Amino acid sequence: MALRLRRVAGVTALLLASALGFVIWAMLVVLSTRPGFKAVIDLSPQQRFTVTEDTLELLRTLRAQDQTVELSTVYEPLGLPEQATEEARHIYTLRLSIQDLTTDLLRQYSAHGGDTVRVRQYDIRREIGAVRELTRALDQRRQNFVLVKVGQRSKVLSLDFDLAEIDMGQGAGARVPGGRDPKPILKDFKGEEAISSAIKGLLVEGTPKVYVLEGHGEANIEDASGMAYSSLMLALEQEGFAVARLNLSETKAVPRDAACVVSLEPRSEMDDAHAEALVAYVRRGGRLFLNVVYVLTPTSWNPTFANLGRRLGFALGEDLVCNLVADPENPDKPGRHGEPYVQNLPITTLNPVHDLTRMLSKQGRLPMLKLAREIRRGLNPPDDVAVDLSLLRTSRYAWLEERIGEGQVDWIAPPGVEMAPRCVGAVIDVVATEGDIPGHVVIISGHAFNNSGFATSNGDLALNIFQWMAQRKVLVGVRGTRYQPRELKLVDQQVGRVQWLLIAFVPGALLALGVCVLWRRSRI
Repeated sequence: MALRLRRVAGVTALLLASALGFVIWAMLVVLSTRPGFKAVIDLSPQQRFTVTEDTLELLRTLRAQDQTVELSTVYEPLGLPEQATEEARHIYTLRLSIQDLTTDLLRQYSAHGGDTVRVRQYDIRREIGAVRELTRALDQRRQNFVLVKVGQRSKVLSLDFDLAEIDMGQGAGARVPGGRDPKPILKDFKGEEAISSAIKGLLVEGTPKVYVLEGHGEANIEDASGMAYSSLMLALEQEGFAVARLNLSETKAVPRDAACVVSLEPRSEMDDAHAEALVAYVRRGGRLFLNVVYVLTPTSWNPTFANLGRRLGFALGEDLVCNLVADPENPDKPGRHGEPYVQNLPITTLNPVHDLTRMLSKQGRLPMLKLAREIRRGLNPPDDVAVDLSLLRTSRYAWLEERIGEGQVDWIAPPGVEMAPRCVGAVIDVVATEGDIPGHVVIISGHAFNNSGFATSNGDLALNIFQWMAQRKVLVGVRGTRYQPRELKLVDQQVGRVQWLLIAFVPGALLALGVCVLWRRSRI
């Protein structure tokens, strides 16, 4: 009797343990599908299924703001006849690859965004009415697009033109002598960049106005030469800014509709009335961007901005900031000098917490400056300003190069010269006298955002400055991060196997293990 009771108790314990294990496993499977518990682990060779930190930050911002993004796709049906030519097969494979990459990318947005991101893929073969209604509402005559919608605002992105960069070879119809016709190649898939940029653009409304100062020998903003700033102006317009000119000798004050005022490479001193007008603008919550450089000759083209600095708590050095040049033949040494390359300043430290530079610092996108002057804190800064000199700093092998004559320097660090990190980028926060929004001043020293420098990673920093000053913080990030096409497919049969593994195999294995344990115990 006792033996029978013990066996019954053992079987009952086994059944209860199996049931409890099954319930726990089911709960884990259910919880893993919830947005808050999702985690994407990318084991593909080239991380095809990984999005950048910039996109993850954007999705976190959307979740914090309780915003919902709808991503809808309408793919053009692709077919391949049995007697298709080699060229037709190639184009079919190319377009199918773009659609597959888009589908994979939207899965990442859905997985990381959770309830914030809703993905809808229309099947043009089965949902003819819905597709027709959608394309009519968008005035879209072609298929093969992604619709990005935030609230009532939306943007259509073409798979072939906005998300993909296709290299057509030597041009349509061109033929290599003695060879085959050139075929289009998927050079780059820019889906993440395009979709994240579209989401950011839809989150902001209005057209902030940027006023470019003139009247102090500022740089040209229309010329296409390397020293002009036409690339920056074009990029600002593409980012949704309106650009206008401002001459304080004519207006006497900064217009009320100014989102920010910029002074690019001024070459003459600013009179007291102009400085007072800019400070008054900043104190009512305005934003000022000052970009100064070091000019070898004439020396009079290096204004000190003493009257502006006295009011805002900063000072500009009068000497050129130089930095040792890395020597690949002697990597253990700090570097070499005695050549003009020391005027190029690699920025080694970006403020890791400021909104302007946080993402750039995290991704290691360090700018490069040239012909810079040191930015310092003024002797007696006003109590209502806070000067932060940690925005951009050079390496610890920088020194101040003194002139040896008009327009002449020897590029040599004198013996015993103090080498230390130098500040070439600063932010000044000013307590507002009108309203609760503080004023901000950003100072960058050196050639950084002209046409020559804007094409590099400096362009990200430039646009971040203007987006931040215009209070469009959601648009501050890293642009140009490319999502490369990679190959990894998971067919329906493999998906079914994974489902059986989670639903049947693991619980069954737990039950079988329990039976084995019970049988073993009954033999003892």
